[in-house]
Amino acid sequence: MPHDPSTRSLQPCLAGTLAFLACLLLALISPAPAQATDTPPAPQLERSIELDDVRYEGSNSAIMSVTDDGAFALVRQFRSSGSYVENEGKYSLTVVNLSDGTQHQFIYDKSPATAFLDSKTALVHLPNWAQSASLMYKIDLASGTSTELDTSELDSVIAPTAIRGIYPGDDGAVAVFGVDMSANPTMAIYDTNSETVTRSCSLGSYPPSLGTDLTFAVNVLLTYAVTDDLSTAYVFDSLNQAQALLGGGAEIDPTCTLRTIDTSSGDTVSTHELSVPAEAQGLVLAPIKLLGNGRILAVNQVSEHAFIVDPEAGTINPLSDVAHTLAAYSDTHVAVLEYPTLPLSDMPDDLVETDLQQQICVIDSATGETVSTNSLPGDIQPTPCLSADGTYLYALKTSGTADVYVRQAFILAYDLTTGASASSEELESQQMFFSDTGTALVDNNRTLVALVSEPSEGPFSINVYATGIEAPGPPVSFISGGAAPVLLGAAGIAVISIIIGAVLTVRRNKKAPAHASTSGPAGRAGAAMSSTTAGGDAMTPSGNHRTTSVPAQASDSTLAPAAPRFCTACGAPLDPHAKFCAHCGSPVAHR
Repeated sequence: MPHDPSTRSLQPCLAGTLAFLACLLLALISPAPAQATDTPPAPQLERSIELDDVRYEGSNSAIMSVTDDGAFALVRQFRSSGSYVENEGKYSLTVVNLSDGTQHQFIYDKSPATAFLDSKTALVHLPNWAQSASLMYKIDLASGTSTELDTSELDSVIAPTAIRGIYPGDDGAVAVFGVDMSANPTMAIYDTNSETVTRSCSLGSYPPSLGTDLTFAVNVLLTYAVTDDLSTAYVFDSLNQAQALLGGGAEIDPTCTLRTIDTSSGDTVSTHELSVPAEAQGLVLAPIKLLGNGRILAVNQVSEHAFIVDPEAGTINPLSDVAHTLAAYSDTHVAVLEYPTLPLSDMPDDLVETDLQQQICVIDSATGETVSTNSLPGDIQPTPCLSADGTYLYALKTSGTADVYVRQAFILAYDLTTGASASSEELESQQMFFSDTGTALVDNNRTLVALVSEPSEGPFSINVYATGIEAPGPPVSFISGGAAPVLLGAAGIAVISIIIGAVLTVRRNKKAPAHASTSGPAGRAGAAMSSTTAGGDAMTPSGNHRTTSVPAQASDSTLAPAAPRFCTACGAPLDPHAKFCAHCGSPVAHR
């Protein structure tokens, strides 16, 4: 049944009002986001997992790696004499589920090299300079099952005794770097699912004058990096420097050749002669990480000076002009620790560790610019854990001693922009953080995993901390905090809806004759409330809108007022010339 036009015009207004009220309700029940403070969030211990058969064996006896999502950890340890009765002198690899503490341990005769194929699978390679075939295993981290892989195709490309490194790619593929039987540097893409070599390429040639000692070749010639999709390899040729370093008699060459290789075709895409800074001369650079912006983070293995290599521009630049070591890094930022240059003879006799101030500098790896510089007390040891935006550095802080060891019992979140810090609770009893490298920042910076030990052959544990850093989300528009954005949006919707309703009402009433308000049941009520002025203007029931009716002209039937379109008694449609309603029989009123 038709409705009054003025009633229909109120519908957009009503919809806007309802939308505003709904958004207001959502705003009231939604928690306000955390407000920024001067103090960084302190690491909060969520759980501690004691390892079943991993005990303290000295300062360098254990190495931990963690999956990117923080679900699993691998702990590798050499079982030296004294602490173990079983499997003494061998290597253990312990798989730890960081959610429920489930553990699986594997024992190997050789030191296992590991890499995560994905968040649920690990690859283990056992190097052996006397073996005739490569030994590789794939471990299902959840079930703890290990499967030996067929490496016969790989062994035909790279000498089993001369595998230098393995880098995981996508879908179970890995890039294997090493040398072939002629000592030429080679890379092969090995599919761990099909156990086949999908492609391989030469990374250069080895001078015949150096003989065919594969051990020498693989250790001094191959310095490399590879992109995550394994499509591009970067190879540093520093052979002249290596020969001079090893006593070959050659003068140290201050240049280094960097080649970019397409791993699909084996073609060299570009070649750059790098002018190597003095701090890096005399030793092949060791690539640490291929950063997210395409640059390579490298370090001199002797001086520990850090460098940024830009493969496209062909440049190599030190991160600091003073003595420093690499402290931490993310995909976009690098932190270096600069040491005081005060001579030992000038240091006071009553100097204590906390008096030593270390400079921690954060550098944007894309521009080389220093983002922030702060001082760290001498009793703080930075870990490699740097938040993605370069704001927070995680460090270990000492608290007395445990046996003869300096006890690092706190972990700090250090704000590198303000210098403020916040500490976790102190470790229990004699526990201490095992080493600065025994920490990992995972799960989009939300989780910090740390290896904890007890001296005197005590058990190892893994502590899992919540950092309080939220994963990056969409930026908040206009007003930040609380319900303000929601309220602003709701108000906008309501205002727009009311304006649209008003415009529609004016347009409908301009087009409709005055008696149109009598249509339908609602129209009948409206007609009883309306009044007509002497000038012919009719006031609608709401009193908000005025419409002007067209004056009757008997000489022109097209302008004369027509009979009502609907019966005022039952609302049924009427014939324009009918005197009675065909539906209920009521007489049709004519003005």
